[in-house]
Amino acid sequence: MLRPAPYLTQKLTRPIPITDGGMLRTVLHARTYMLGLSRAGELRTQWQRACELLLAEDDVADLSRAPELALFYDAKLDVSVGTASARWLSSDETSRAIAAAARSTRSAT
Repeated sequence: MLRPAPYLTQKLTRPIPITDGGMLRTVLHARTYMLGLSRAGELRTQWQRACELLLAEDDVADLSRAPELALFYDAKLDVSVGTASARWLSSDETSRAIAAAARSTRSAT
């Protein structure tokens, strides 16, 4: 039986709740989620950045923030779970992220 590489078994800095009820807890969970993205999702800048960090086996703290931000932009981050999903963003960054998400939602309709 194959074992995941040690990097993939590392825990993210905090669990990332998803609106479908799932939870990303390890690098492997984040990788599996990314592999399941639609083609349109794969092409989004936020997911591209998360993928780059994953492939580079970058610091887990940096990697942890990337899928959380991408899920936030996709409106798939479950903020009702009680985690402060945007606590690592400054208030200016949070405002810009919300405005960008609103623009992309309007342009998609």
